[in-house]
Amino acid sequence: MPPPLSTLGVFHTIATIIAIYVAIEGIIVEGRINLKSRSGKSYFILTSFGCLSTIWLVARNGLYGPGHFLSLLIMILLVLALVLEKQIERFVLFQAIALTTTLLFSLIPAVMETLTRLPLHAPFATGPDDTIVKTSLAILFLSFLGTLFWQVQKFKRT
Repeated sequence: MPPPLSTLGVFHTIATIIAIYVAIEGIIVEGRINLKSRSGKSYFILTSFGCLSTIWLVARNGLYGPGHFLSLLIMILLVLALVLEKQIERFVLFQAIALTTTLLFSLIPAVMETLTRLPLHAPFATGPDDTIVKTSLAILFLSFLGTLFWQVQKFKRT
C-alpha cells in the first residue's frame, strides 16, 4: 500500500482533480482548453500548481520518478501554449494540441495513483504492471488520439 498523502499531497491532488475536470469541460464545451476562458485560466493555474508542487517535492525529498518527468513536460507545454496564446490565430490548433497533451500527461499518473490507492484497503492494482493499469492507460491513450482527431476536424470546419 502506498504511503499516505502529505498535506501538500492532498492540495496537489485536489488541484489536479479540479484541473482535469475543467479541462474536460472546456474540451466538451469549446472543443479545446481555451486559455482565454475562465475554465482555461483555472486549468493553467491549477495544473501549474500541481506540477510545481510535484517538482518541489522532488527537490525536497530527492525521490524522482516518471511522474516528475511528466510534470516537467507539462510545464514546458503550458509555457508553449501561453506563448502561442500571444500569437496570431493560426496557432490555435497547435495550442489546443499542446494543452490536450498536458491533459493526457496529467491523467497518466492520476489513473495510476487512483488504481493503486483506491479503494483504500483493497486497491484495484498493486502496481503499474497490473493488467488493469495497462488496459486503462491504453484506453486513455486511444481516447486522447480520438480527441485530437476530433479537435483537428473541428478546426478544419471553422
